[in-house]
Amino acid sequence: MSVSIRQIRAEDFAAILKINAESSPHVAKLNKEELRQQVALASIAWVATDSGRIVGYLVAMSNSAVYEGEAFRSFLATLPERFMYIDQVAVSVAARGASVASQMYARPGTSESGAGGFYLVLRGESAAGESDFDAVSR
Repeated sequence: MSVSIRQIRAEDFAAILKINAESSPHVAKLNKEELRQQVALASIAWVATDSGRIVGYLVAMSNSAVYEGEAFRSFLATLPERFMYIDQVAVSVAARGASVASQMYARPGTSESGAGGFYLVLRGESAAGESDFDAVSR
């Protein structure tokens, strides 16, 4: 699968919400207004496309975001350095297993905290159809 990654646009919301719904309960279910708010706060808001069709999305907040997510607030209180918090990442059922999420994670910006490293925290089963982790790595 040849994937292109670009910024989320308002016209992408319907496709993103469909992927979000089919990825539940592994990602928090969003409605259009919640998605709009997350994208507005996000430092990174990307879609992955294959032949123009949206096959995945990623929304991440930097530690300077004014975001009230419970896990985000916990990281903000405990991590000693700047970080990038990936709040939502999901891949369509049809594209799972094709390394779509891995390509979004590898894109410059997702692993840059601006402090010479990054923290990655993944828990439970992935909505992107990729390996499960329960660890913090730097």
